[in-house]
Amino acid sequence: MITDADFEHVEAAFRPGGLVLDAEWKPHAAERMAGIRRGEAAAANEFLALLIDGELVSAPRIIVDPDASAAPSIQIGVQLPAEEAERIAAAAAARWPGGGTRTMHLTPESRK
Repeated sequence: MITDADFEHVEAAFRPGGLVLDAEWKPHAAERMAGIRRGEAAAANEFLALLIDGELVSAPRIIVDPDASAAPSIQIGVQLPAEEAERIAAAAAARWPGGGTRTMHLTPESRK
């Protein structure tokens, strides 16, 4: 299980139709997630439940990569109505102050 205590900092970025959370891992959690991605846990190739404020908002498949290394951060994108995205962004800003929020402007070029 990975919780908000595993993150050093989280910043929210609004995007059309949802939100992206830029999350910086604490060192122990980065290595734990890398182990999951390398297939060292029973959860490999299953789904990672993403709960925000106790509500399931996404369940991406965990893709096994035997060469996965411990990345310092992760981006978590979720499709949400604007009101919900604003509520979650405000909660992230309160939990990890100093980062603020920003708006992502997606163009065809930025999706490549």
